[in-house]
Amino acid sequence: VLVAVLLALLPLAAGTLCCVAFMKFFYKVKFNELGMTEKSSLLPFTRPKLPDRDALQRSVANLFSESKLETATPHPNSFGGALAAETGSPDRRTVLIATMEYEIEDWDIKIKIGGLGVMASLMAKNLAHQDLIWVVPCIGDVDYPIDRVAQPMEVVVMGQVYRIEVQYHTLRNITFVLLDAPVFRKQTKAEPYPPRMDDLDSAVYYSAWNSCIAEAFKRFTIDLYHINDYHGTIAPLHLLPRTIPVCLSLHNAEFQGLWPIRTMEEFEEICQIYNLDEDYVRDYVQFGQVFNLLHAGASYLRKHQKGFGAVGVSKKYGKRSFARYPIFWGLSNVGSLPNPDPTDTGDWDKNLVSKEVVIDSAMEEERGELREAAQKWAGLNIDRSAELFVFVGRWSNQKGIDLIADVFFSILEQHPKTQLICVGPVIDLYGKFAAVKLAKMMEQYPGRVFSKPEFTALPPCIFGGAEFSLIPSRDEPFGLVAVEFGRKGALGVGARVGGLGNMPGWWYTIESPATKHLLNQFKGAIHTALATKLETRAMMRARSRLQRFPVVQWVEELEKLQSKSISLHKRVEAGRGRSTHRQSRSQADSPSISTAPGSTRFSSAHSTAPNTELNSPTNSRPPSRIRSPSMAQSPSIDATTTDSKGRMSLGRLFGPSNPRSSSQGRSRSSSRTRFGKRRMTPTGTRDGVVNNRVSIVHEGIEDLGIHAQNSAQIHPVPHEGLSIDEEDSSGSDAANGSFPPRFPPLPPLNFEFPPDVSGASTPTAGHRRTPRDASSLGLNSVVGDRKSFKLQKVHPLFTDSTETYYRAFQEKLASINSKTAEDQLCIEEYLVKSEKAWFTRFHYAQMGNSAAASKSATPASSVFRMPWGRASQDLDRAPNETSGSGTSEFLLGDDYEPPTGIKKFLQKKIGDWYLYTFLLAFGQIIAANSYQITLLTGENGQSAHKLYIVASIYLASSVIWWTLFRLFKQVYILSTPFVFYGLAFFLVGMGPYTSNLASRGWIYNVATALYAAASASGSLFFALNFGTEGGTPAQSWAFRACVIQGSQQIFVAALWYWGSTLTASSNAGLSSSAHVTSRPTITAITTPIAVFLWALALLLLLGLPDYYRQHPGKIPSFYKSLFRRKIVLWFFVVVVLQNYWLSAPYGRNWRYLWSSQHAPTWSIILLILVFFVVVWAVALAVLGHLSKQHSWIIPIFSIGLGCPRWSQILWAISGIATYIPHGSPGLGAVLGRALWCWLAVLDAIQGVGFGIILMQTLTRFHVVFTLLFAQVVGSVATIASRATAPNAKGPGAVFPNFGVLEGEGLQGWEFWVCLLCQVVVPVGFLVFFRKSQLFKP
Repeated sequence: VLVAVLLALLPLAAGTLCCVAFMKFFYKVKFNELGMTEKSSLLPFTRPKLPDRDALQRSVANLFSESKLETATPHPNSFGGALAAETGSPDRRTVLIATMEYEIEDWDIKIKIGGLGVMASLMAKNLAHQDLIWVVPCIGDVDYPIDRVAQPMEVVVMGQVYRIEVQYHTLRNITFVLLDAPVFRKQTKAEPYPPRMDDLDSAVYYSAWNSCIAEAFKRFTIDLYHINDYHGTIAPLHLLPRTIPVCLSLHNAEFQGLWPIRTMEEFEEICQIYNLDEDYVRDYVQFGQVFNLLHAGASYLRKHQKGFGAVGVSKKYGKRSFARYPIFWGLSNVGSLPNPDPTDTGDWDKNLVSKEVVIDSAMEEERGELREAAQKWAGLNIDRSAELFVFVGRWSNQKGIDLIADVFFSILEQHPKTQLICVGPVIDLYGKFAAVKLAKMMEQYPGRVFSKPEFTALPPCIFGGAEFSLIPSRDEPFGLVAVEFGRKGALGVGARVGGLGNMPGWWYTIESPATKHLLNQFKGAIHTALATKLETRAMMRARSRLQRFPVVQWVEELEKLQSKSISLHKRVEAGRGRSTHRQSRSQADSPSISTAPGSTRFSSAHSTAPNTELNSPTNSRPPSRIRSPSMAQSPSIDATTTDSKGRMSLGRLFGPSNPRSSSQGRSRSSSRTRFGKRRMTPTGTRDGVVNNRVSIVHEGIEDLGIHAQNSAQIHPVPHEGLSIDEEDSSGSDAANGSFPPRFPPLPPLNFEFPPDVSGASTPTAGHRRTPRDASSLGLNSVVGDRKSFKLQKVHPLFTDSTETYYRAFQEKLASINSKTAEDQLCIEEYLVKSEKAWFTRFHYAQMGNSAAASKSATPASSVFRMPWGRASQDLDRAPNETSGSGTSEFLLGDDYEPPTGIKKFLQKKIGDWYLYTFLLAFGQIIAANSYQITLLTGENGQSAHKLYIVASIYLASSVIWWTLFRLFKQVYILSTPFVFYGLAFFLVGMGPYTSNLASRGWIYNVATALYAAASASGSLFFALNFGTEGGTPAQSWAFRACVIQGSQQIFVAALWYWGSTLTASSNAGLSSSAHVTSRPTITAITTPIAVFLWALALLLLLGLPDYYRQHPGKIPSFYKSLFRRKIVLWFFVVVVLQNYWLSAPYGRNWRYLWSSQHAPTWSIILLILVFFVVVWAVALAVLGHLSKQHSWIIPIFSIGLGCPRWSQILWAISGIATYIPHGSPGLGAVLGRALWCWLAVLDAIQGVGFGIILMQTLTRFHVVFTLLFAQVVGSVATIASRATAPNAKGPGAVFPNFGVLEGEGLQGWEFWVCLLCQVVVPVGFLVFFRKSQLFKP
């Protein structure tokens, strides 16, 4: 009885305790009083001690060492030499940088929207010891003076040659290479990046950008290319097979540059757009079924620098990027190069002598005056003692502006002295909805809240007068705002992610992406900050002013990074017998120009031709790959629902500056579109394209409307001889790409530069000529009137372009209060539900049901559990009134053909499940175990010989399924198993018609083999189901997994009941020929089942959505990267431990359920229904509800359960459960089986939890291989168990009977070894799971 009680209660108690402990340790606000020298403690309430001087020295000295940069091989351009190198010295390093955010000081041009812009300005001012070649695009709303016009660059897009105008400008040690073309002029200062990263517009943009960078490689002699984020990662591929040293700084790895390559047509089209060889794309760029720019950079480092050279901009961000993004798993690690504070330009003492912290009373007194000035500026109540919170930054989901708008209703209500200032530009829907909510907050709390959702120049009093700086970022690579505010006295209150948390402040951890979790954590940090004594805050401010993020240290660590990158690159390429792109000065086409300040050093600097060595036929591939664009009509886009988060391969489809909230798209200013303010007269250049043989003239073509909300018209090209006055040009939209030449026109017969351009040299005779009638690159010149490009068939993204949901939300704010602000009117929850409703309409539109798509224009009234009122009726008509068509916002196009027949039928929805998902779930259920089919034949056990054969078939089938998965479309892989299942059942039905038992036995053996082969595909059904939904919340996965797992338990129990019934008949003396399996009755049972399974195979083959009809993608270095994941290796260890010790007694364990002579069958069936239906449903409801706020709850709870399967087997086969001294024998038997069913439920929950662990730490592609390889490993362990395990033929000493042996059973080593092997299973998952999650910032 004691054992039964322990087995029943201990796992549940342990699981609950594990969850409570997880929240206790990781949900607490980290109170950082000291700054970045603080050593965190495991105990949240333990106050950290001040480190001594030596510890401080080691802390800073080791900041960079963890990324292994300190082991850089000495290089001629090492830190000391590079810093000491004089201008013009041959040891000066020349580095090429290419960014869309930049600053040209002497022209007063500054393009900056984020951290990369800050670092671009810092690099321009603090890398004077290097020669910088800086490639930048000219944007539409900036006037550029004319400096030295260079020969235009040629780029090839879709097999056509286009022209990019170029000029050089020298400032100190920097040579700016300015690129000008309509494709670049579409962008503005506010939006320097294309709005999307998956369409034709952005593909053409980044193709031209990378081609121009590659051309700059050839024009200049450089030592290293420093890549910033994904934008320029393709450029080095244009040099292949020649290579160049590179570094890759990750300022925001969430943006990766993604384009789908689901079919060969898409693959070929993207290769043509980027003018890349298909083999190079497969080897470097392709990641699964995605063309991934950032992955190209990681692949380049992996192939040519032993995986070294990628760094994050903060110590933590590099580590988290390596853990979160699968594209980096092929590298050994991602190091760190922490950004400095641009204002911290003083000397840096490496020894870091600790200074005594003293509160500056005068400065504290001055803060009162600054606060009054800030309050006066914002129109707030003047009160020096007010608790002033300030948020300054972009109003976006990433920055967490919506969380501020949600929680501050209650903060202002509970703390009357609190005030709030929020300033910054609106970037996305989160910012847009936060703006209207903060405006309502200003109305309710006049004099206490100031909100200004736009770019604003802030006075210094805002920084010095604020008491707290709000930084609730969901992800923050560095977090410069915390440093800026902290050093001026405003203490940080925010999330401990990325680079945040180093400054004194109150920092909460993010353990779940759920909104409720973020709100609770954020509110806890605010309350803790407000409760902190004023004296403590003053000391924290004093420490904040002493925090150092010195530029000098960053420069030194940058030198180490660059030096080792160059050294490793030379070593790798020398080992391959290759030379690098850089050539010596003596080998250059022309002598170098002096690199004195104010001049430029380059080899053949004004030439568009590559260097001589690169032009040699033996050492280079053709400079461009000319291919004719495919004119085949694009098939319809997938009639499926895309990722509602807009994600793809763990990246984003939006550009970093894209305002998703804009209902009308990007409005373009009407500024001039050329360098300077000169009147320009077009030359004889036509707006045509050249393909060596064909010239196509486009006159008066308008730009294609790729997105209804993001389209911009192209004005007709002026005819020859027409002049464009400044007044006329000012009215044309710069972003529209109108094309009067932006540079002085080139002479028609030669390439000599205009005489007024000083410093320009004449190209050498061997240079290629830009065709005089080549078009300047713009989207209209590439696309023309064609609408057959695959990249034009992109899925729309939820932007609420009709403002349907925005206006409904705005009306509901009339009744807002502190409670509803975080519940019914929580911004993220509203947007998620609105987005779900919108995608439901999108699904209807894809299915051809335009009426339903228009009808479901607003979220259901249950979204907020509040009446919609008049707005609901008005908004139902909003789509038609606003956009002219209920479905035009979905961008399906006039040539879109909705699915029909079976494909349309399988995409109907029951609740949140598509019909096809039920079929795939069924495929997972019947693949429960390769052994199940033998139960139908009456065989209630397997000989060792047969087990070896079945396990070997299962092993071989797992390998075959993986091979097929890599070679063929998923639709074939998911439909074929049902053919084998059907054959297995059909053969079982043919058994009675054999002439003898031996023949019948062989038929059953073949059926078993077929079933085993088919059941090996079960992992595919688990990993690939719900594929059309993209990113799915954790609670949805939990619910679905629990439903499928519970159904599988009932299915297995039914099979074992059938087997036990046949066994009981045999034991009762019934001859084998009298069994139902030996009579034609079995044929009547199994044949319809076989036909049904074959029908399912046909349904899946014909009806699965297009998502499952994509060509399998390639992931370079897949196996190597996967086996670097600790969670994967541990999963394989778990499979070995569980299969070796627990597979042998599997059959005996299930036989216990139906083997009682005292418990009637109906009671067992009732137990199964109670536990596998009722108890399971309760567990599903509770865990599913908790998962809405805590995405980790099921994995951590399952880890805490310990080893319920071991407990269940111990109870069933050891003999402990044979007799329970409680009432009648029948009651004891029922209680024993009730405990068995309870343990089975706990084991199933643990199985679901382990499955969710894989889904939260790996991509689908990785999960498929992990599960299939685990089946291979498990098969080997099962064979080894049957051959060598101590419990191979019975419980033995592994599962002793405590009731008979008492304490003697605990003396055997077998029991303890088995128990230890099962206990370490959850411990390993607990160690590796938390930091391996893909969503965790």
